[in-house]
Amino acid sequence: MQISEEVFDTSDNLFVFFLDRSEDLLERKQDIQSIIRTLMREESLHRLTFYYNVRKEGDPPVPDGSGPDDQGSSSAPPLRCVMYKGQRKTVIRVGAEVPIPKIVEFFSALSEQLSEALRKAEVARVSGQTFKQEVLTASSPSAPVLLQMYEDTCFLCFLMRPFVNSLARLFATHKVPLQFKRLNIEKNDFPDNCPVARGTPTFVLFRGEGTPASKLEEFKPKDLVERLVKEFPGLSDEVFQQMDELQGLVSRRFQLFTQLVMWTIEIQKLEALLAT
Repeated sequence: MQISEEVFDTSDNLFVFFLDRSEDLLERKQDIQSIIRTLMREESLHRLTFYYNVRKEGDPPVPDGSGPDDQGSSSAPPLRCVMYKGQRKTVIRVGAEVPIPKIVEFFSALSEQLSEALRKAEVARVSGQTFKQEVLTASSPSAPVLLQMYEDTCFLCFLMRPFVNSLARLFATHKVPLQFKRLNIEKNDFPDNCPVARGTPTFVLFRGEGTPASKLEEFKPKDLVERLVKEFPGLSDEVFQQMDELQGLVSRRFQLFTQLVMWTIEIQKLEALLAT
């Protein structure tokens, strides 16, 4: 099956054959099927799904990746394959020998080690290993968990951190039955029963192990506030007003940060002039 944006945005554990020509799909069919059969025999790789992509004009080049430069005794060159796990990806060349140890190692789940302080923070951090206990088991229809999936390199995540922390504090103060938690998807792969997120911040609402998680479309502060009001219609006017004030502070924080960057640039220009 050909890979699509929808598949990529919603699926994990992908093994994609990248072909230069549409004719390669037929000409290399036996090679592709042989690789798939070899990998499917490996128990630890049973979650893999296999796709292909045919290069189109204007597509960016795919790196050569690691692996053999030729097929050995065969005239066909190695197949370029891209593996996707969580936010990670790598390119390999697969020839007559399928590098099973390298593939198994790549698809082994990544999970960070968290200190007790982080696990008990105001907005508790979870990892791939603690996700089941601290998100799935800890949530229920009457007391859901709102998980923020973020990356250290995400600027909007950085801007929203105090906002989310303040929301968690506000809800706890007013005894609103919603827990806020965070998962760093740069340091953790997507745990089982956690939706795939290709952009951050992404917020996911969990209501227990028997209920499918809801990936929220909302990620901007104002939109998130409106969604939470819909999810918890019994919120008092006082809580709503404070939430509205908090979301307004995110824009102000962005303005101040922009000013700081501009001032820093001007100072650097001034220092350069003084140094001449």
